[in-house]
Amino acid sequence: MKKSGFALLVVLSVMTGIFIKGIFEWLNVSFFSENVWELMFGEPTIMSKVLVFLITGLIAFAVFFPLYKKLVN
Repeated sequence: MKKSGFALLVVLSVMTGIFIKGIFEWLNVSFFSENVWELMFGEPTIMSKVLVFLITGLIAFAVFFPLYKKLVN
């Protein structure tokens, strides 16, 4: 797979996730990850938002970086 194919796959995956989340909200179904973050860190404050952003970024990095390294090699 070329780098452009990998980038397209990542973009399409993110768009699909946004689309699915929109459908869940339209059907009035609670989106699970939002509830988990709120239960873990309480009500949203600046500090908890930054912490959630960092944790989510680390998880995304842990998922996509090995895939990218495998693609490059």
